Amino acid sequence: MRVVVNLICFRKYIAGRRFLRAVRQAIIASPGGADVYVYPSATDERDEGFAGRAEVLTALARPADLTVISGHCAPDASARGKFSAWWIGEKVAPSTPDEWFYLNQVGDHGIGATTGLLLDCCNGGHADFFAELAPHLRPGVACLGMSGTMYLEDSRQLILPMFRELLAAPGPDLGQARVAEVMRAVVDPVGAGRRTNVPHVRRAPVAGEVMTVAAPLP
Repeated sequence: MRVVVNLICFRKYIAGRRFLRAVRQAIIASPGGADVYVYPSATDERDEGFAGRAEVLTALARPADLTVISGHCAPDASARGKFSAWWIGEKVAPSTPDEWFYLNQVGDHGIGATTGLLLDCCNGGHADFFAELAPHLRPGVACLGMSGTMYLEDSRQLILPMFRELLAAPGPDLGQARVAEVMRAVVDPVGAGRRTNVPHVRRAPVAGEVMTVAAPLP
């Protein structure tokens, strides 16, 4: 079984590129012999991140077992505080129109992650943000969001053990329930000792069901 991982950030977001390099290293270091394919991304010499909005939206739609996104996100004041704008770049506010996008611009193709989505984004664990994001996710996808950017130290605490567990077997079980279980197991000890930047694991709703926040963390 081949595991496909999709790493995404804007080219000008230096912290995001640094974070995704740590993610790639975690994948490479994972034992077990799983066949893993990582899309060329901000960590690849041939593609130093994505230059603009169109490239990022195209990358988001690519089918993958696990998708990792690094960037800023903040509420759009014109939308009365709803998390409908995703600002991604070196600074919190977009410096040019092509360095950010609204969530409703994800379009009909949505987000291609089939089992898990990791959001290394300011406010990525905010319930209002997830409510705006959920319609673009496939039903049942496990979503790990941070209320604050993880950067390198947190990436080591969260990403390394998560990928080590998920990729531990040559034929890893990457079902949605399994991914959510591993995310929660990794997040619990990390989040328990924090006052800020507490991670949250949520599940996209199954069609016809009311969206709920899964396993609230302390």
